[in-house]
Amino acid sequence: MATSYDLPEIDTDPLSTTGNRATSSWRDRVLVARIGDRDWGFPAPWVSEIIVINRSQIMPLPFYDPTILGVIHHQGKLVTLADGQRLLSELSQQQARAVVPEQLTVMALGPSAPHLSGVGIMVDRVLGSESAQPGASSASAPNNSWKMVDPDSIHPHLWHPLRWQASDE
Repeated sequence: MATSYDLPEIDTDPLSTTGNRATSSWRDRVLVARIGDRDWGFPAPWVSEIIVINRSQIMPLPFYDPTILGVIHHQGKLVTLADGQRLLSELSQQQARAVVPEQLTVMALGPSAPHLSGVGIMVDRVLGSESAQPGASSASAPNNSWKMVDPDSIHPHLWHPLRWQASDE
């Protein structure tokens, strides 16, 4: 059974007259997560929810890059799961995580995330949120040494099945 933590809806209408100050400040926040030995920032509007799932819920996709852990069925949708450590870091395959933990924390990305909509990224731990403004910090995520996730740095071949290579034996 997946545990889900919904995040507040974000008012994307610039002409909105709701006067909801919390909504506008939410747009200016970054959710910080620890992945491996590094902290990564995800713009708050990109993250639709944080999900905690059991490893047994993952349906593997055998002919894809090892970065793709598989898919899960969550709230009527298929969510592709990616290992955040392999996806975002410069680690070699030998240095990457060898075993998927029994329980996974997943940052599910929504339609606002360019090139990553509908993808869930496995993180080690969600640390909190910070202001996206340079130099600002928050008590909920005190370490201000995070790196912003850049979807353009993720190779598009990752989302395509691997091709069989004939061996010369």
